[in-house]
Amino acid sequence: MKRWILSLIVVLSFLGNNLQAQKLVESQKVGQLSIDLLQLIVGPLAQFEVEMHKILYTTKDVNGKLDTASGLIVLPLNTGRPMPMVVYQHGTVTDVTDVPSNLKGGWQFTAAFATFGYITVTPDYLGLGRSRGFHPYLHARTEASVAIDMMYAAREFLKSKSVTLNKQLFISGYSQGGHASMALHRELEANYKTDFPVTAAAHLSGPYNISGESFKGFISDLPSTYLVYMPYTILSYNLVYKLYKTSDQYFKQPYAGIIDGFYRREISADTMNSRLIRELTARTGSAVAKRMFQDSVLANFIANPNHPLRLALKDNDTYNWAPNAPTRLFYCKADETVYYRNSVFADSIMRKNGAKDMGSQDVNSTAGHLSCTQPAGFATLAFFTSFPAQTTGLRDLAILPVKMYPNPARETVHLEGLPNQGQLVITAVNGQVLHQQTLSGNYADVAIGDFPNGLYWLRVSSNAGIWTGKLVVQQ
Repeated sequence: MKRWILSLIVVLSFLGNNLQAQKLVESQKVGQLSIDLLQLIVGPLAQFEVEMHKILYTTKDVNGKLDTASGLIVLPLNTGRPMPMVVYQHGTVTDVTDVPSNLKGGWQFTAAFATFGYITVTPDYLGLGRSRGFHPYLHARTEASVAIDMMYAAREFLKSKSVTLNKQLFISGYSQGGHASMALHRELEANYKTDFPVTAAAHLSGPYNISGESFKGFISDLPSTYLVYMPYTILSYNLVYKLYKTSDQYFKQPYAGIIDGFYRREISADTMNSRLIRELTARTGSAVAKRMFQDSVLANFIANPNHPLRLALKDNDTYNWAPNAPTRLFYCKADETVYYRNSVFADSIMRKNGAKDMGSQDVNSTAGHLSCTQPAGFATLAFFTSFPAQTTGLRDLAILPVKMYPNPARETVHLEGLPNQGQLVITAVNGQVLHQQTLSGNYADVAIGDFPNGLYWLRVSSNAGIWTGKLVVQQ
């Protein structure tokens, strides 16, 4: 009997810990944006006002200990229908307070999704925002777990607000967030198919092949204007994998001292970056990242495929699997920070692994990492809106009575039954926006003579409802 009681206590304790890791702690409204303001942020296509809420929730740190994390939830207002959810993972930030829940750190992406009718959930990550300790940068397991725990907490929050979700879940993220969104997508399809079935995912300019592309960057002979990525990653992996006891075992001085200051939160990532560039340039002639390594560590790191750091990099690759949900990788070929080869390589491996609806696209071949955010974001919105809303409940969004002909078409396609005020967007199957216009009457003739042969999505949206159609172009 005593043994049975002890076993029951252990089981209940285990369940209690799991439940605690998914608990909403508190929420606070932190802002509201009008259509006029949203049009300044995302352009003239903004549809709904949005309301922003910071939430605190429990999750687990890299050692499995309970922590309190923060994140941002953005709600579209007055949609009159159950809504889909987007989980958006943000990019690298320079300070622990530079996070979406503080309306910093790329929060504009969340507003962009929300104004188009998506409830948007964005975690700040471990070690950022409210969470304690050092941020486990590019650590796939906790990038996924902190988002999943926020998704559970978001359900509690939405229930308290009487906000209804429909059956659609979309995943996205940019830069570091592309790596994090890929990690989340993989974990959801592997272990959370019942609770969180994924409708579609778009991962943007992410370092998915860390053991390949990041490794090359670490040992490159080329100078860099942003050295922070290499020490940030190594600090993170030392936190998880215990690579060294003191930083000067890996890094030469004075670089080790500067890196330690960042780890202790005494300086920001930008300050660390500028100091490292200054010291490397003064001492070696140029800011080449690998020159910060101890010579023996660098030689072993290059020569030994089983070096602990290389194994840690490999453990955090996020490309070697096959997504079931339709998936797109959007990138810019001129990206100087996260090389486009990450996306092309990941796409090829996922296809070989059996991904059925997979694609990658250069959305702007001349855009750098910062300027790629806008075209990648628009491509993602176009891709997500190609999935008709699967609303549930009594107040479903109306389907507009639009007629399209001819189909297949060559030079022009004719649309009838359009709303007097609305938007038309035409996208290729890979998410590329090819045409968009504001509607002002009940019919429109759209020129498609420049479209290559193939299948295209047309979406009409307004306050009165939506319509989505497929067009075949045959020139």
